[in-house]
Amino acid sequence: MLCNSSNYEAELISFTPIVFNENINTQGENRYTNCGYGGRYPYLTSYTLKSDAKSGQLKREPNDNAKTSYTFTHDNNVVKIKTINKEWMYVSLRDLTKPDPLSDKRGYIKFSDVEPLN
Repeated sequence: MLCNSSNYEAELISFTPIVFNENINTQGENRYTNCGYGGRYPYLTSYTLKSDAKSGQLKREPNDNAKTSYTFTHDNNVVKIKTINKEWMYVSLRDLTKPDPLSDKRGYIKFSDVEPLN
């Protein structure tokens, strides 16, 4: 039995700000303004449809019987905005034509209908 083996490896990555300004207010609502998406979502997880699905549906409510607000295909990815419960999440379609790639097309989708990209 080998007790001294490596279970994982990692490479250290550090982030450095492009611009540092000592006069930036780091308190209050504006402290995340430069964190991307206006600071609302400093980290986003993208999802794509599972390979066996032909299309995905964004629902108006986190309910199987809710009306569909938008239907999308494998050409689109969704970005999780909020986890509702263990079954549902609130998402936005990804729109790379905008500086903030969150589309106005939003709705609820089941975790079981998609798989993570990142």
